[in-house]
Amino acid sequence: MKHRKKSVCGQCGAEALKVRRELEYFTYGSGNRAQTLSAIASVYTCEKCGYQFVGPETEAAYHEAVCKYLGVLPPRKVKELRKAQGLSRAEFSRLTRLGTATIGRWERGSLIQNPAYDHYLYLLQWEENVERLAERNWAQRLANFCEAERIAREPEYESMTDEDLFDLLEDQDEAGITSPPEQDNDPRCHRIKQILSERPVLLLAS
Repeated sequence: MKHRKKSVCGQCGAEALKVRRELEYFTYGSGNRAQTLSAIASVYTCEKCGYQFVGPETEAAYHEAVCKYLGVLPPRKVKELRKAQGLSRAEFSRLTRLGTATIGRWERGSLIQNPAYDHYLYLLQWEENVERLAERNWAQRLANFCEAERIAREPEYESMTDEDLFDLLEDQDEAGITSPPEQDNDPRCHRIKQILSERPVLLLAS
């Protein structure tokens, strides 16, 4: 049975469609590891020509059934988890250090997270764990800034190019920091603060 958009009939183009829900079985995996799973399918029938097809929402039902079998959060739960914290994908990415593209794939159902990442997501359902991550990011940001200031005061600092300085700072923290707090008016820190201001945000904006 073909999967098509439900708006019109794929055979005659008519919009007069009837839908029924029925339990459908499908195979997940292959060989000795193949498993028969089930999901509620939306079957559409054209009242004009009788053509039948399965609606696109059935794919989501299949995916959720697979997630249930694997014991991981389905896409809608991953999205609900992020939205419950009031975070955009970019903000959630900065908090967790997960890639925004990866988060998007999990939420759309184009990729299933592995068990280790799923445990990570599961723990983020509790506010105290989110707060711990934010605090850890803040501590790392502050430590990186202190290291940046120390570097700025090294004798060889004056002869370093911006590119070399950036690479040195990047070795200290792959995630990057930005908007360092004003510690003093030392002109030797001005250049390093400019470089840091171009880097990705590590801490969520308050």
